[in-house]
Amino acid sequence: MTRAVVVALALSLALAGSYAAAGGGTYRPRAPADPCQPRPWRGDGGAVALAEQLALSGVDGAACGLRVSRESLVLALASSAGLASFAADHDLSEGDTAEALRDGLRRALGDASRAGALDPLLAFALRQAVGRLELDGLVRALQGTTLSW
Repeated sequence: MTRAVVVALALSLALAGSYAAAGGGTYRPRAPADPCQPRPWRGDGGAVALAEQLALSGVDGAACGLRVSRESLVLALASSAGLASFAADHDLSEGDTAEALRDGLRRALGDASRAGALDPLLAFALRQAVGRLELDGLVRALQGTTLSW
């Protein structure tokens, strides 16, 4: 029994030592990415991949315009209460947030067009939709509720 305890202790120390030697003792999380930097566009991945890239780039653009991290904005978009709290914390009106989201979507469409990811006719139609879209409906959709436009 004593020998088993010594072997287990030795293995535990070896595991902890190898973890520390590999840099495990100095973990630092990565800094959030700068939302003002353009997002690289991937190759053809279909409509779902394009929609995902447009959404991520749109949130980046909105976060850049609001001067906040994209992570804090995405978390705020999860609920109406979260969005209201976010707006209050950053001294923003509901209109400020909506306009930042609209500008972010415009930026995303421009980035996608420059990268050749969007057909010019589709890009034009989407720009027109962004200009007319009621963003509270979009935010409700992002929050997982149904749309009623």
